[in-house]
Amino acid sequence: TELRHAHGHLLNVKEMRYADVPGIDALAGEAEASLAELGRRAVAFLAREDAFDAQRADVEALVADAEAVATVAEAGPVAARLDELADGLRTVTDVVAELDMGDATVRTALLE
Repeated sequence: TELRHAHGHLLNVKEMRYADVPGIDALAGEAEASLAELGRRAVAFLAREDAFDAQRADVEALVADAEAVATVAEAGPVAARLDELADGLRTVTDVVAELDMGDATVRTALLE
């Protein structure tokens, strides 16, 4: 997620006045290559049965914490953790959807 955000930030900085466009392009290219490599490694990891065990545990903890919320003020930290988890899962979905795996069955299984 952080790498994708950094890549997006580089593209935004490129539009600024007096930006070092060739330097930014080089950094953006490195970020894209890193994202592609990360994507290939992610496919191998995500294909494992236990790939989402940590997220499942986080969801269970969030459900328990949400059930214990008594006031709106207490809901803030739970909502922030939920947003963080959702952002991470959104990144996984985006990365898997963009990968050139050649096998739609693998992609579909990962997204499920």
